[in-house]
Amino acid sequence: MDCRKGKGMIDTTDDRQLVHIRFSLRVNENNIGRLKHAVGKELRKGIKRLILSMNTLGGLWDPAFEAYTYLKETGAEVTTHNSCKVGSAAIVVFCAGGQRTCTSKSLFIFHPVDLGEERRSSVPKGLIDEYDRRIAKVIAKSCGRVNDDALSVIKERCIFNADEALDFGLVHKIRDTLGTKRTREIQI
Repeated sequence: MDCRKGKGMIDTTDDRQLVHIRFSLRVNENNIGRLKHAVGKELRKGIKRLILSMNTLGGLWDPAFEAYTYLKETGAEVTTHNSCKVGSAAIVVFCAGGQRTCTSKSLFIFHPVDLGEERRSSVPKGLIDEYDRRIAKVIAKSCGRVNDDALSVIKERCIFNADEALDFGLVHKIRDTLGTKRTREIQI
């Protein structure tokens, strides 16, 4: 499956107030810093709405929570869109969208926190469980679910296709094409 086909945009009545940011990088401090810088720059220009198209299998949890909080607090209308695959820590970032969409071929990949073999022995199990509960809380809140539903999805290492994500409430709509041609696009 080639998920890079198509350069769709979200339909809007005023394209001047909308920017489309494509994020196809690992979630880490540097890349989330780049995302925050790009969003901040657009907000200072008067942008009121943004689309964050994502194709990333995740990365680090702390930067994911930082991006989630930042996007929720911008005051902008944020739409997140899964253009192919969103997994792991990137799901937390995806949940920042007030509107969440995906293509019909999208996948969402869940798993418990994995700190890597070298760090696992030095981190108390309770801390890892706390991260899983924190992730579940974000997902549950976004999807209108109870925390235990989201925690089960994480612990069971679920992979949702577009229809399953829609049924769970992770996405509001499945859209293969997103509309306008005049929207400015930024690649991160």
